[in-house]
Amino acid sequence: MSITQRCMMMAGAIALGFAIAGTDAAAQSDWQAGGGQKWQELLAAARLEGKVVVAGQPPFGDPVRKFFKEDTGIEVEYLSGNTNELSSRFNNEARAGNLSIDVILAGGAQFPLVKAGLLKPLRPLIVLPGSGDGPWYPNGKMNFMDKTDTYMFEAAQFRSPPPVVNNDIIKPGTLTTFAGLQDPKYKGKIAAYDPRQGGPGLAVASYLAHKFGMEFMKKLYLGQEVKYTRNSRQLVEWAARGVHPIVLGTSQVEVHRFMKEGIKNLEPLEMTDAPGSISAGFSVAKIGNSAPHPNAAAVFFNWFASRRGQQVYTDAMDEPSRRTDVDKSRIPVYMLPKPGVDYQDQYAEDYYLGERTQLAAAIRKALGGH
Repeated sequence: MSITQRCMMMAGAIALGFAIAGTDAAAQSDWQAGGGQKWQELLAAARLEGKVVVAGQPPFGDPVRKFFKEDTGIEVEYLSGNTNELSSRFNNEARAGNLSIDVILAGGAQFPLVKAGLLKPLRPLIVLPGSGDGPWYPNGKMNFMDKTDTYMFEAAQFRSPPPVVNNDIIKPGTLTTFAGLQDPKYKGKIAAYDPRQGGPGLAVASYLAHKFGMEFMKKLYLGQEVKYTRNSRQLVEWAARGVHPIVLGTSQVEVHRFMKEGIKNLEPLEMTDAPGSISAGFSVAKIGNSAPHPNAAAVFFNWFASRRGQQVYTDAMDEPSRRTDVDKSRIPVYMLPKPGVDYQDQYAEDYYLGERTQLAAAIRKALGGH
């Protein structure tokens, strides 16, 4: 069975995600187990605050509003949009000590706030035994982006999306390596999420520069006249329509959305000359010191880190939770890290703040614009 066939089967099941998450509610009713009086007091204080304000990606909006309210009785005001814009707003408000957002789910853009002491330590907020370290993690431990294991909780972990092609145009088996992308016959046929921005575009470009060198990256993006977009849906649509039959830096949510709509010509590729990297995607949770609803934020973090919250997140975002007790059967196999493979961790603090930062500056300079 090809990757596309497997993806189609799984993508079809994703349409059942909300129903499955809902029916799982009874089975996962134990997510609050062991909280005791301290949890009940926190819930009561959070309900008095009235709501929690969460910023993140659009696909998580409807399910988190629905299921968090059902599970806790607390409303979620969900702010969705461009991650760079949301992160910039959160960071600026945190520096001013006047946050309007309680919890942000994004990548690593909040590292400067860690250094400035403007993020709330998350481990002390854990009240529920099932929301902290435990046997539901492969190594028994929660993951954090920051080396102090305190401020930036990584809920998910997955292989970064590989190149996606229109297999009506790029026939199966004809493109199997990253080096093959530089074949002159593909000139003008490749599009990418803008690598001069943060997010999936930069993740791909920086990985290629890390693995094969800056000259390789420049030859690909400049020499092949790669077309840029900052619209994830447009990128996948270009591939599906054959406008640009090879695309880099796709969002797995958009790829699977097209598949659910019956588009059958999208093929995620396995590249044989490099294993790719791993990422936590948009799952990294942070809470600012000046969060406007601190008790509701603490309840949200306990819920989000629990089996219940992680099942809702995984179903909505197609980003597989690190928790081993979360059902990931609807996640395409190409996204799941293979045991024993040495992937580059895009979110390791030393890489993110070191080489990745240097590569990002070099990539913007090499490709021009901003």
